[in-house]
Amino acid sequence: MASPSPTTSSPSQGPSSTGTTIASEPTAIPSDIACPNTVVIELSTTVVIPNFNAYYAPMQIATFKPTYDTLADGSLLTPPYLQDLSDANLSLLIIGALAAIFIRNIFVSADYLRRGKVKKKSLFYVLFISQILSPIALVPVISSYFTNKVNCTM
Repeated sequence: MASPSPTTSSPSQGPSSTGTTIASEPTAIPSDIACPNTVVIELSTTVVIPNFNAYYAPMQIATFKPTYDTLADGSLLTPPYLQDLSDANLSLLIIGALAAIFIRNIFVSADYLRRGKVKKKSLFYVLFISQILSPIALVPVISSYFTNKVNCTM
């Protein structure tokens, strides 16, 4: 097994298209370890975490060693991001379940209005209106998961 050598990119100096100076570019090294279709990319970067305690609260800065989970496409994910993603997925699931229950209740309350043989149907009308308003109230919350332009502050 021969030692890997850089193949696709090499260090470069000078301004990039954005006007910043690039010290070096990532180096791609072919890998014979897993399969002939695998590439190892060596990265070196500096990451600034402005509010360390908000993301890594119980840990001390002096003992901090970052860990990353990798995806199949090579993406690196930190544990705080994965926790936030898990929390967001769980809340979206709960909101979706509530929306499904509210939509079911709209049909049930409409059926009560249609089939009810009582003289005063005002309670059924209140039930129907409350169930109509509930999915409408969830629209901004659900849409905030799919767009960054939603402002939920009042």
